[in-house]
Amino acid sequence: MQHEQRWEALFCNDPDNDYALTMEIAHGDDIVAIVRCREGRLTVDIYGATQPASVPLEWLIEKLQLAQQDLSKPGTQ
Repeated sequence: MQHEQRWEALFCNDPDNDYALTMEIAHGDDIVAIVRCREGRLTVDIYGATQPASVPLEWLIEKLQLAQQDLSKPGTQ
């Protein structure tokens, strides 16, 4: 039986951007996307994957709403 990889959303600090708050989206051990606030707007950088991954839409919407609340606060950019 193959082990199912988990999706995770982790709040982190970006050392390349004055330690601004970001959210990393991980699938198993791979970081597949990062959500950050740039110039007052949320952006999602999606990284290439060796194999396609189907992100559960409801889960992703929930995590993006959480990122929107937390990453848009003053002082987190």
